[in-house]
Amino acid sequence: MSVILHQRTDQERRDHRLSDKIIAAFDQACDDRNLVTAAELLATLELVLLKTPPTAEQRDNVLGALYACQARLFNLKYDSLAQRSGSDAEAACADSKARVRAVAVQ
Repeated sequence: MSVILHQRTDQERRDHRLSDKIIAAFDQACDDRNLVTAAELLATLELVLLKTPPTAEQRDNVLGALYACQARLFNLKYDSLAQRSGSDAEAACADSKARVRAVAVQ
């Protein structure tokens, strides 16, 4: 029995939103515990999602995606820093909370 694989066309590949591709790369960086790359991808995601102010209908989805990514990166950073020392972890916590508040205000 032969199986015919569906090959995606270039148009189908382009149909995925850029933000979805960045989130996928962010997730992979987090899975690999590559915090520097994950932080850069998060900054890029913020630029892409907030380049134009989201409409009222889009706001929850846009901010929800950012909050989820920020929370995941925060947890990875906190776990990493908690293994080193308590004061570094507190500084990372304060920095992450400030970034979340800044995105919420925009």
